[in-house]
Amino acid sequence: MLDNDLFSQGLVRYMYMINPIAAAMDAAGWDSMQGANLFAAHLKLVTGFTALLLVASVLKVIQLRRAD
Repeated sequence: MLDNDLFSQGLVRYMYMINPIAAAMDAAGWDSMQGANLFAAHLKLVTGFTALLLVASVLKVIQLRRAD
């Protein structure tokens, strides 16, 4: 999907961390991506978004309870 010579390995790794579907599609054909472990990066990203949504939900509930 991405040309190996056009982008640096760090930039490609960051792009694949954000878009895991592209990473899965490209990993089968690119040897350097087969060895890359992006699980920890995906786990951090998902955990961060989950925590953010939890905080936003709690704040919204507090806001709605004060309206009464």
